[in-house]
Amino acid sequence: MTDQSKAVPRHVAIVMDGNGRWAKKRFLPRFFGHKQGVDALVRIVQACIDRNIEHLTVFAFSSENWKRPSDEVSGLMGLVLAAVSRYLARMGAMGVRIRIVGDRDAVSEKLRNAWNEAESSTQHNRKLTLNVAFNYGGRWDIVQAARAALAELKQAGALIPNQSVLINTLPLLEAQASSEIENIVTTADRLFQFQNTGERADQ
Repeated sequence: MTDQSKAVPRHVAIVMDGNGRWAKKRFLPRFFGHKQGVDALVRIVQACIDRNIEHLTVFAFSSENWKRPSDEVSGLMGLVLAAVSRYLARMGAMGVRIRIVGDRDAVSEKLRNAWNEAESSTQHNRKLTLNVAFNYGGRWDIVQAARAALAELKQAGALIPNQSVLINTLPLLEAQASSEIENIVTTADRLFQFQNTGERADQ
């Protein structure tokens, strides 16, 4: 293995932050910034493939984002639908496997169906796994981890009433299950590289 290949992380995560501020600085509507963010993501996916990065997680929409103005939230939901329609075939041809991570209950049935189609049609792709974190949050992570732990105990026949269960919770459990996140990039121009020790280094 060359030094260059060693330097390439297996799993990169990106916080899609600052799209609205990007648009505001250019005296454009916030929605235009979000659209530019989607277009940039497609270019990033290709860049990851070119560099043999195996997993890409994007933090696209947190549970806190529902507090934004209703017209902005509605525009974002429409943008997600349009992005799936526009880019799904292209992503599939690129060998990208798409996984949606987060609570789907709050989004429309139409959007859930689009996500299901994206996941099912790309499930056998292995070039890059794209985890899209949507409507995620710390509370949701804890609930999902608890459900998974209890299900495993029940399946193993080890579930006892009033038993104390110790649950080791990791951020975005499903995304981490595919591969440990090695780099987190925010579009607000900050990069943190996480070492095995859990320390971080500002780049």
